[in-house]
Amino acid sequence: MAFLEIGEKDDGANLDLQAGDRIKIELNENPTTGYLWEIGNINVKDLKIIGNEFKTPDGNAAGAGGLRKMVFEVIKKSKGDLVLESRQKWSREIYKTLKLSYT
Repeated sequence: MAFLEIGEKDDGANLDLQAGDRIKIELNENPTTGYLWEIGNINVKDLKIIGNEFKTPDGNAAGAGGLRKMVFEVIKKSKGDLVLESRQKWSREIYKTLKLSYT
C-alpha cells in the first residue's frame, strides 16, 4: 500500500495506483473569501474519500487562510480522473482546478 502526498504543483499528474493506496491532497484555501475546494469529478467505484478537513496554522487571526486536506483510498485499480475545483458556492465560475489522472 502506497501513501501519496499531492499538492497544487501536481496538477495534471498521472498516478499509477493500486487497490489500497491512499492519496493525501493538501490545497491552500481561505473560506472567508467564499472559495472552497470541492470534488468536481470522481468515480466512486474507483476512489472513496476517507478524510476532508480544513486546518488553519496555529496562531493565525480570524479570517486567515489555511489548508484543505482530503484523503482518498483506492478501491480498485482502474483508469480515470479525479478533479477538485475551487469555487464559490453561489457561482458556477471555477477559480482553480486540480486534475489527477490515474491508471
